[in-house]
Amino acid sequence: PKALIHAAGLDPTSNSDFRPNIKMARTVSIIARKMLITCIVNISSHNVTFSCRGNYASSKLIVEQVFNELLQDCIIHTIRPTLIYDDSGNEFIDQLIKLGRRIRMIPLLGLKDSKLQPVHAFDVASAVVHLVNHGEPSVYSIAGRKSIGLHAITIAIARHVVALPIPIPQFFMKFVVLGIHRFKDKVFELYEKKTLDSDEIESLQFRFGLRFRSFKEDLPKILRQKL
Repeated sequence: PKALIHAAGLDPTSNSDFRPNIKMARTVSIIARKMLITCIVNISSHNVTFSCRGNYASSKLIVEQVFNELLQDCIIHTIRPTLIYDDSGNEFIDQLIKLGRRIRMIPLLGLKDSKLQPVHAFDVASAVVHLVNHGEPSVYSIAGRKSIGLHAITIAIARHVVALPIPIPQFFMKFVVLGIHRFKDKVFELYEKKTLDSDEIESLQFRFGLRFRSFKEDLPKILRQKL
């Protein structure tokens, strides 16, 4: 094989135990070494840069360290995408829609308008291909072209599900999301900086030779499919 691309995410047997992902990273490292694979692309998460990391982000950071320790002689590319979506959206959007339908309100995840900069899965895949063929080993934070506030997302959803967007203080959010699988960590991670500035995006687009898509432009199409 020319390269190993590692994109492990959630362990399907648990909502909070990410130890299997770390164990798998060690196993994959051993296999890569035995098969003499010299190029590794590790798809991590931008959340590893947060000061308050949840279980998911913490496990991703440990996996980065596993690859760097066990595959020191390899070319290791680390990609840290922000929230990933595709043409049908992502799990985070699905959960907001479900909340709107279930309790007729969509929480605005805190009293401030947190900004997101989701990146399309196609752009992540294009960056991976580019790194395998032309890349220098480095760490890249990847985000969509433009940021969007949570207020704009929830208001757009509320127009379709006839729900009321309500700002809820961070303290009370844990009570709202107790019954939502894999949602609690995401809520609290969203309080951290999750965007890149315009200069960083311009540099990334130049580096990878592609124009990253904007979630803000894709959101109306995604909601039409969902609703």
